[in-house]
Amino acid sequence: MKTDMSKEERRERDRQRRIAEIIDAAKQIFLLKGFTGTTMNDIAHHSDLSRRTLYYYFRSKEEVSLAAASNTLEQLLEQLEVVHRAEENGIGRLKLTLEIYRRMYESDPGGFQFIMNFSESVHSLGNDNELVGQCFGHIDHIVAEISRFIREGIADGSIRPIPEPEKTAAVLVSMVHSAIQNAVADKDVVRLATSINPEEFLQQAFSILHAYLEVKTYTK
Repeated sequence: MKTDMSKEERRERDRQRRIAEIIDAAKQIFLLKGFTGTTMNDIAHHSDLSRRTLYYYFRSKEEVSLAAASNTLEQLLEQLEVVHRAEENGIGRLKLTLEIYRRMYESDPGGFQFIMNFSESVHSLGNDNELVGQCFGHIDHIVAEISRFIREGIADGSIRPIPEPEKTAAVLVSMVHSAIQNAVADKDVVRLATSINPEEFLQQAFSILHAYLEVKTYTK
């Protein structure tokens, strides 16, 4: 029995390693060619796999995209677990959350491009797809955590009173993802249109969110 379990565990470990390799290869090719311009053949080639082997793991590039999005969102959630212990008030927790987003963007810009293609992939695969459900679940948890930080900030006086923290949290998550989309996918357009490099653009966007939420204390 132990031998059978050991084989199953090895098989699952190998499967997860292969999926991770496919996702890493997809990040590179999507950044290079864009989501629309990328084919399953491209992903197979960059993964050093046959097309047939790739289809054993994923049936379409939309599934690859959603698997990568789920992976990135899960990593984000894991880091958010330490936010509550690291900062003493609500606005501090929100600032650290945005800092986590920024660090993840800087270390792995390709990881966020899949979140940007989320809507297109959902329309293609449908709401009943397992990967779609995983992504929705992760996003719901992120929104819930940010809503919690907002409520705590209102209670401790570091965030200005907001009538509907849950809706505000959902909008904030959408705004952050959109800002990162501009920084990753549209960086050349951003640079030409604003004369700001993508990193500065993202930092400015986060500063605006801070200014909107934070209660300023003035001393005479």
